[in-house]
Amino acid sequence: MKTSMIFVLIASAIWAQAAAAQSSAWQQRIMREQVVARVGPVARPIVESPFANEACWALSSCSWHVAIRLAEFHNSGELAKRPMPGELLRAIGMHGDVVAWYVMQHPELCDTDCCIAFVNRPLDISLNVCPLESAAAEVRAARLRGQSWWPPDTRLVAGGAGVVILGGLFIWWRRRRGV
Repeated sequence: MKTSMIFVLIASAIWAQAAAAQSSAWQQRIMREQVVARVGPVARPIVESPFANEACWALSSCSWHVAIRLAEFHNSGELAKRPMPGELLRAIGMHGDVVAWYVMQHPELCDTDCCIAFVNRPLDISLNVCPLESAAAEVRAARLRGQSWWPPDTRLVAGGAGVVILGGLFIWWRRRRGV
């Protein structure tokens, strides 16, 4: 009885996960087509690129004229010259036109340290609150000291802590039951 119940639970979980993955794929396709419909056929190569989700987010957060320019910027191969094009598109998606213009107009982002500094503080650098050169110097100094230049992903830390807590609660519950 218990074995069949466990099998049904596992099968239903696998089916739900497969259905969610299929739904997610359809949603991604719909999002890409909506972006191409809004921006035009010039956006097709960027939304079919390896960083398609970030590109859709970036193009959606920009005005129509800037989105066209960003798609042309990608199609010319200039975006591929940057060390982290997906991260740059994510920054554009978060902040819109100002960051997109900065990325398109500053070829010094081809330098890895400059690109890392920009990705860490895109709005500050785009609005010239913090000069790119000084932020890149900080990244370069941290790299030479051997420190991490990338901010920690708090979701990963919180998820790990949650797994440890749930594991501890499960062990405590099993010991309390005497199993």
